[in-house]
Amino acid sequence: MSSLKIFPGVLGLVMMFGCLTDPGEFQIDGTYTYVGKKADGSIESTGSFSIWSTSDSTFFGSWVLENVQGDGKLVGWRKDGEVGMDLHPGWRDHNLLLKGTFKVRAISGTWQWVGFGGPMSEGTFEAKRKQ
Repeated sequence: MSSLKIFPGVLGLVMMFGCLTDPGEFQIDGTYTYVGKKADGSIESTGSFSIWSTSDSTFFGSWVLENVQGDGKLVGWRKDGEVGMDLHPGWRDHNLLLKGTFKVRAISGTWQWVGFGGPMSEGTFEAKRKQ
């Protein structure tokens, strides 16, 4: 009988935690400002991209970046906080790939410019979701 008295208290705590957490923290959809850096830390490109989910694991979007062939469409995936994006889906040469981690309105990780022979250059990036 005493376990019944505890249950409403535990349920109340769970509901309170749910109210304190901003659901937007876990939504990947949105528009992001992007800064890509070379391996030496200098800025390679800046711009933005927008993404929208089609399921729990895939998303699509568009991008506009300086110094990287202008703009285009993207295809991506996410799983357990990991994110991957292909900024030139369907291309076999001159492809820009992003791989990173999604945490509280931001994605950070590594980028690679890939050609037929493999990676041609690479670095790090950070993308912050606009409010």
